Amino acid sequence: MVYASSTPLLVGIPAAVSKTLLKSRMIFEVRDLWPDVPIALGFLRNRPMKWIAHWLESYFYRRADSIFGLSPDMVHHVNRSLKSTKPVHLLPNISDFEFFAQASKPTTEERAQREYPISNFIVYTGSFGHTNGTDYLPSVAKGLAEKGLNTSVVAVGQGSHFEKTRAFAQELGVLGVSYFQLDPIAAKDVPALLARADAMISVFAGFRCLEMNGANKFFDGLAAGLPIIINYGGWQSAVVRDNNLGLVLGNPLTEDDLVTLTEFLKNQRASAHARSAAGKVARSYFSRQRFEEHLQVAIEPYRRSGKESLLKKPAQLCSHPTCRDFLQ
Repeated sequence: MVYASSTPLLVGIPAAVSKTLLKSRMIFEVRDLWPDVPIALGFLRNRPMKWIAHWLESYFYRRADSIFGLSPDMVHHVNRSLKSTKPVHLLPNISDFEFFAQASKPTTEERAQREYPISNFIVYTGSFGHTNGTDYLPSVAKGLAEKGLNTSVVAVGQGSHFEKTRAFAQELGVLGVSYFQLDPIAAKDVPALLARADAMISVFAGFRCLEMNGANKFFDGLAAGLPIIINYGGWQSAVVRDNNLGLVLGNPLTEDDLVTLTEFLKNQRASAHARSAAGKVARSYFSRQRFEEHLQVAIEPYRRSGKESLLKKPAQLCSHPTCRDFLQ
């Protein structure tokens, strides 16, 4: 069996070759809508290259025995592209709450206080790329400071816009004051950082195609039991609203958004409820056990004796009510 996970889309080439030469079973995981996203963002403009990219996408879908999409919108997209009854499963990322539970250990907490002395902060852990729209983060920090709230924004990661975001924060006068931008840290140290945060924030640039993302930081925030703050629509915003996990802000950031965010962060009862709800959602729907159960469905021997229709039933996919509503 070959499990090919995109992006990049071209990961499908060795998987397809392996299926042809070695008679392997091919599982194709769609983590991003390539080439639709680079086309929408203007990165891929050459018409022949667009045609080749779409042909490759369709070819890999056809060659795969089973397909996974990380969000309901991705599943819909693949189904539209395939125009067939091949099973396309919804398999969101994992909220590994067992991994984040280690942050409650005394030694870890002591180290966290030493390494992250900042108190009262919203945390961002992820990429600083063109699609992430990370200029949003210093704007949030500036807005909260102007509201008189003693809550900073701590952003950790790397990417092509890392220095650009830092420069923007410097321009706003918040760098090192209410906005702190740190280099990437080891995965094992992420729980300690999130354990000291008041909330997790996930941001993307304002493109519709980016709303169907399956960002790791969203699921890490759930696993860490943090209130979730995002600035985009789509299925994750519905999950946040349906479960009272936190806030969905506008993009671009408005004065009303800042007022709402300030009131939320001041409201200890609302924050505590969001923390509790995040932990419940992580354990009930996005746990490692759930992931393995859904994965097992797709790696069973592929049979054409009516099993395709069975595999496409929502009960065999992500069981979260919002995900199932989006699928239907």
